[in-house]
Amino acid sequence: MIGWMAVAYGGAPSFDCAKASTDVERRICASAELSAADVAMSAAWKEAVAKKELATGLREAQRLWLGRRDGCAADACLLDLYQRHTAWLTRAKGWPTGSPTDPTGVYDDGSGNTLRLARWPDGRADFDLELVFGTHIGSAAGTITLADGRGEWRTADLPECVLAFVFTPDHVTIEQTGSDAQCGFGANVMADGTWRRTATTVAPFEPW
Repeated sequence: MIGWMAVAYGGAPSFDCAKASTDVERRICASAELSAADVAMSAAWKEAVAKKELATGLREAQRLWLGRRDGCAADACLLDLYQRHTAWLTRAKGWPTGSPTDPTGVYDDGSGNTLRLARWPDGRADFDLELVFGTHIGSAAGTITLADGRGEWRTADLPECVLAFVFTPDHVTIEQTGSDAQCGFGANVMADGTWRRTATTVAPFEPW
């Protein structure tokens, strides 16, 4: 029945619908749009992971993405995740590496907090920030536009929170506007401070 539904809707995904075992997989098989999105993502994945130096990081990113995908309760959520992930995989084939004049890399503030950042040729930079204070944690991820080594991150979901980044060779200073709660962080978790770059390369990650 599942296979018939996929054919009836005009296409099949990259996996065998006869073996679909989860609600998400069955919904993908029942939708021509989601099936096509799955095929496009699978093609982008195979092309990106063929680059051996990226394979380990891409597999971890793919594992995390599959977890987010399987948590989608609506088809619109699935389609959005597929489209964004496919676009990211297409870009990831040219994953950036850092240099003394390029801020790409991993940063540490000395207290267990970690910033990962990848700057693309168009001036945008993807980042992933993991924070901890005792038993409390916080995180932020997204894309900023860098100009003269500076960029700001804000989101409509957290309008009172702003993270301002200022990069100098092998360091970044982060200034947080908004409280821990306004930024969605745990109690007393803050991003403020000067962070030292500990690596000039970073494994592929998705900025969300």
